[in-house]
Amino acid sequence: MKTMLAIISNALCRITGRSAVSGSTLGARVVASRSLSDFTPQATFDIKKCDVHRLEAGPPVRAELTREQGLQYYRTMQTVRRMELKADQLYKQKIIRGFCHLYDGQEACAAGIEAAINPSDHLITAYRAHGYTFTRGVSIREILAELTGRRGGVAKGKGGSMHMYAPHFYGGNGIVGAQVPLGAGIALACQYQGNNQICVTLYGDGAANQGQLFETFNMAALWKLPCIFVCENNKYGMGTSVERASASTDYYKRGDFIPGLRVDGMDVLCVREAAKFAADHCRAGKVSEALLLLLAMRAPARGDAILGRHAFLGITPVRVKGLTFANVSSLICDFYGSSELLH
Repeated sequence: MKTMLAIISNALCRITGRSAVSGSTLGARVVASRSLSDFTPQATFDIKKCDVHRLEAGPPVRAELTREQGLQYYRTMQTVRRMELKADQLYKQKIIRGFCHLYDGQEACAAGIEAAINPSDHLITAYRAHGYTFTRGVSIREILAELTGRRGGVAKGKGGSMHMYAPHFYGGNGIVGAQVPLGAGIALACQYQGNNQICVTLYGDGAANQGQLFETFNMAALWKLPCIFVCENNKYGMGTSVERASASTDYYKRGDFIPGLRVDGMDVLCVREAAKFAADHCRAGKVSEALLLLLAMRAPARGDAILGRHAFLGITPVRVKGLTFANVSSLICDFYGSSELLH
């Protein structure tokens, strides 16, 4: 990865000069010396338009990005990716025992959502929780210690892959879909206390057909809870494709009377703008309203180390796609030097 970024950065930022040697002129390539003031401080990108359900308009189709934001998002996604690849390795070495549900391939979802909400807002997710545990403030050391059953883990080594917690983060939950009614309960507490906070409740496409989800959607619509329900659709529930598991894969319409969005979950800017839109929707006025947000992954995530499912599905793992976002070439050249990206 470091070599690739260095090649791209040098190729984009190199200029061509001419110098005299022994009376003749020879073409020479000189790497320009650039200071931080030479880089573009801010840029605007076109992002994919979201499909909407029961909404007159969706999120904007253009997103602004500063140098600092871009570098922060990149570091977050790169860190999660490397952490998960290391966890995968540790599992195969039998240093991590039990379950190990990895999040690599979906990093743009965690980075985009975290960029759109406040630290005081609440978040609860399913058992694929490593990425959100990190974005909610838990150190890599504590996460890996938890995975390996050590006392220095975030849950003192007793929670493992599926049960990690932090302030305003209610964990990974091991029962499929069980976190969704809990998220609605957290949103009800926010509404009751009148603190203008929201709860982001995440689940996967494998949980989308659970009956408790529809009961929760009904209560959220009736009580107008400040809750964003997020379906992270990575195309497979364990080893079963969404087409084989669901008669309708338009999960963003499943809330019926709850408005919904279908978002490109592989674009961190698209996720950020959609999550901001949803958060503003929930906070609007004294009476908030739930919103269903679908993050559609263009390719399956790498999946679970415990199954190694791509081995029998014949799927090539996506290593870099979740780390990229719009116009990455110009972003690398105009925003950052290679030294910033490599360290």
